[in-house]
Amino acid sequence: DGYEISIKKNIVRKNELDSHKERSLKKAIRISYKQDAAFLPKSISGFMNCNFIPSNTFLNFGLAEQLGGIAKDGELSKVIKILQIIHKDIEDIRTRTITIESKNNLLSDRISGFSPQSQTKTIIDVKVTSDPRYFPLKSMGEGVSRILQIALHAYDAKDGILLIDELENGLHYSIQEKVWEWLFELAKQYNMQIFATTHSKDVIENFNNVAQAREEEGILISLGRSRSGKLVSNPYSEEDLDVYVTTGMEVRG
Repeated sequence: DGYEISIKKNIVRKNELDSHKERSLKKAIRISYKQDAAFLPKSISGFMNCNFIPSNTFLNFGLAEQLGGIAKDGELSKVIKILQIIHKDIEDIRTRTITIESKNNLLSDRISGFSPQSQTKTIIDVKVTSDPRYFPLKSMGEGVSRILQIALHAYDAKDGILLIDELENGLHYSIQEKVWEWLFELAKQYNMQIFATTHSKDVIENFNNVAQAREEEGILISLGRSRSGKLVSNPYSEEDLDVYVTTGMEVRG
């Protein structure tokens, strides 16, 4: 309580290497290849753990390193269980280092004895029960990558705050209620607050279904603009939200 986060002004970067624009943030932000666009608001960075997950599910730089850390902590079985929300046959996940040979042969063609340097990269492989082989994470579909992205950042946000932009991205509506159940459980287990933005009516309805059945409190905040252009927020308690959802009224800003 008593913390205030200003997304537009107070995001600072970790290991900045690149930039992109987030639709919800309305400005360019810097991202890191090593830590998958995780940011700390300046106003709470000294004493509050805060992780931000962008809406773009392809910004997965650093997930392999995060997964390796979880494996060392003995928490890998929890990650596998979470991935089974999307693909029930997933039975194992691992990291693997590969060597990438340089394609630039210009200097080697002109300088005797020169050979292009190779680079190493750590990737994530997934195994399913029906096949003895491991397959690259990206071959398992966007949903598996999105769930893993959320799970790994949630693990890093223990006793803090997890920010998820456009939760619905990569997640089929049929599994969104299970995802919300998992997020409510994570918030309780890791002692953290979760803020998730969405434009999806399905996400809101599934959030309401889970919130009504859980002891933990959930709240929906609708953001919009007044006639003067000022940003205004309208909070809905679980009771209010249930009335709006069941009667088909619009709560999105």
